[in-house]
Amino acid sequence: MDENIVETEKQTSQLVDGFYDDSDEHSPRWYVVHTYSGHENKVKSSIEKQVESYAGKIEVDFPLIDRFGEVVPAKTDEQGNRVLKNGNPVYLCDMADLVRKINVPMHDVTVIKEKESKVKSRKMFPGYILVKMVVEDKSWFLVRNTAGVTGFVGYNTKERKNRPVALSKEEVRRMGIEKVVIELDFSVGDSIKVINGPFESFIGVVEEVNPERETLKARITMFGRETPVELIYDQVDKIY
Repeated sequence: MDENIVETEKQTSQLVDGFYDDSDEHSPRWYVVHTYSGHENKVKSSIEKQVESYAGKIEVDFPLIDRFGEVVPAKTDEQGNRVLKNGNPVYLCDMADLVRKINVPMHDVTVIKEKESKVKSRKMFPGYILVKMVVEDKSWFLVRNTAGVTGFVGYNTKERKNRPVALSKEEVRRMGIEKVVIELDFSVGDSIKVINGPFESFIGVVEEVNPERETLKARITMFGRETPVELIYDQVDKIY
């Protein structure tokens, strides 16, 4: 077997699932999909059902970690030799290995009516859903042609050959939709701003930092009084 192929598969098998990597187009990344307003949950359900019922294996020309954390098998001929396409091994995967998650981001808002306040969940981005997927011809076709979908957001036709542009690591972090490996240097006394979660938009001062857990304790001002809170790195920006 080609040493380069072995090394590529070794590197692929060492990827950590659950930590967003926006640099590898062959790993699942988040994409923004535009839908008819009010049809977000219907589209989500429809994509999930199509992925679940998709029959047959899909051929891809790159090693891929499946949804169970294993490298998908390579296609072989009757003699057990690897099948090559343009000099690259062909791998066999399921649609569920390509289309991983569909998210309709929600947030809580306080509605005051007749002097009574109620907390209600509202869509953060009406008319849009987020899909975590590996974009190749068949997965793109399935999502793009789902009833209620009007298209992917963020095309760069010239450079991406009609492929949509994935969300960056920073965008995913700010949305709070997935764990992101980040490098932030926090110290006691630093000023921070909360960018997502229940304390979003509050300003605080760092009192304690735990790099191993990627958490910090800060004191923020709420309702005229200082309140200690514990936050994860994903939830804050450092104010310089």
